[in-house]
Amino acid sequence: MVGERRDVRKSKEAIKNAFIQLIINQDIRKITVKDILTLADVSRGTFYAHFLDIYDVQEQVENDLMDHCI
Repeated sequence: MVGERRDVRKSKEAIKNAFIQLIINQDIRKITVKDILTLADVSRGTFYAHFLDIYDVQEQVENDLMDHCI
């Protein structure tokens, strides 16, 4: 099984880290995809290539946290 490409991993991590920074600093209901794109320094196409929407990012962050807690 071939692993995920390094650039894909880095983009996903940048997006998740940007999302985490934003939820620390503002109401989650006010976070936009554009906010995440700007902070993560990725394009809209890159975002949608890896995630369906902002709630998909949230779910992935929650899953990652659960994986680290187990």
